[in-house]
Amino acid sequence: MIFRHLVSVLALAGLATMSGCNKLKIGYEYADWFFIYSIEENFDLEKPQRNLLKSEVAGYFAWHRNRMLPQYSQFTDFIASSLKNGLVVSEIDSGFTRFRELQRLTMEPVTERAAALLVGLNAGQIDGWMEKQEKKNRKLRKDFSGTPAQRLDHRYQKILEELEDWTGRLTKEQRKRIKDLNEKLPWNGLLWLDNREKMQVQLADLLKSRVSGSKIQGHLAAYWVNPDSLRSREYRIRAKEFDIHLKTFILEVHNMLTPEQKRYFVRKLEKVTSDIRALNRRN
Repeated sequence: MIFRHLVSVLALAGLATMSGCNKLKIGYEYADWFFIYSIEENFDLEKPQRNLLKSEVAGYFAWHRNRMLPQYSQFTDFIASSLKNGLVVSEIDSGFTRFRELQRLTMEPVTERAAALLVGLNAGQIDGWMEKQEKKNRKLRKDFSGTPAQRLDHRYQKILEELEDWTGRLTKEQRKRIKDLNEKLPWNGLLWLDNREKMQVQLADLLKSRVSGSKIQGHLAAYWVNPDSLRSREYRIRAKEFDIHLKTFILEVHNMLTPEQKRYFVRKLEKVTSDIRALNRRN
């Protein structure tokens, strides 16, 4: 969807995985180009639409570099300080609150810019986009079709890979404990996919009905900024359960790390903070 790739480029979850200096700097410097390319892969845009896309993306990134990067660096500073002083439950809760707020601030301007582009699509472009999304969704369902144990193992391998990027090599005992913790985290992949498909169908119907840009913006905001508003009751319950278990996961993983692993983590986080500030100074 238009602007959806922004989450992977700009949201803190995305920044957190870019632990290397070059990855973060290069990724951010070329994010606008990547973003435009990704949109044009999903939509057969005409020249005036492409010009509008480039203008909206340029405007957003100028705002984001100036307004959001300082807040990202403050957040990573907070995390590093928490880790140095010894992580406690209250700081995990505070971190979650700040993370959600940064996500909201990142995405709110996106809804208006995305709506401005989407209202200009014709019926053929909307149908073409839906066909591509349906193809992606079928692939996701195939990927999610394994047994519960296979799904959990796949997630465990991803967690392990990302965590070791921040801590260095984990011991056999640490890996086993992380695998046990992973199995306690709810797996909500199919609920997420059901919600994604529902949102796409609703959006396509709104666009074909030629509703106002404000209604399109409201629908996007419900999905990106206030996601519970479009989720099923089961999904809302399971998402809340996941957040609760994730906080426990974070605390227990932190407690099992050695002093050297914790120092390694903090050093990398401080480097990310430094890189974010360097990007911001290039305004």
